[in-house]
Amino acid sequence: MGWLLLLVLILLAASWLWAGREANRIGLPPGEVLYRDTEQGHVEEALHSERYGLVGRPDYILSLPDGMIPVELKKGGCPAAGPYQNHKAQLFGYCLLVEDACHSAVPYGVLRYSDREVRIDFTPERRAWVLRVLAAIAAAKRSGLVSRNHDAPGRCRGCSLRHGCVESLV
Repeated sequence: MGWLLLLVLILLAASWLWAGREANRIGLPPGEVLYRDTEQGHVEEALHSERYGLVGRPDYILSLPDGMIPVELKKGGCPAAGPYQNHKAQLFGYCLLVEDACHSAVPYGVLRYSDREVRIDFTPERRAWVLRVLAAIAAAKRSGLVSRNHDAPGRCRGCSLRHGCVESLV
């Protein structure tokens, strides 16, 4: 039984070291990685918020001295004008999820692009904005009158709703 405990401790230590190296490699702010959904073949349990009707998997959640911080990785570079609105909405949704699921304040979130990191404070105004976005999405779902808002076949190919969509481009 002692060897089993030793093996478990070694595996835990290796996992902790790997997570630290992974965080350093991609340039995350220093802090304890509490959650990561970036490992191939491993699916982290989604966070759920009944209060906001949200479910999601941020790429990382860091524990820092100033609070819990969701981090979302983006494949491309940051747009010259700053992060896209949909990237911000996703990040602020994760801020709500982390606050609700982890019962911890979220002072800001991080969008990590290939060329830079953008820290965005989660202010009362931004909370109100993302709550309005969520309300608009809920209203659109209830109405059943949601239309495609793009002319990009690639976006349709990647959409989880394309098979039932009457406006699909593919």
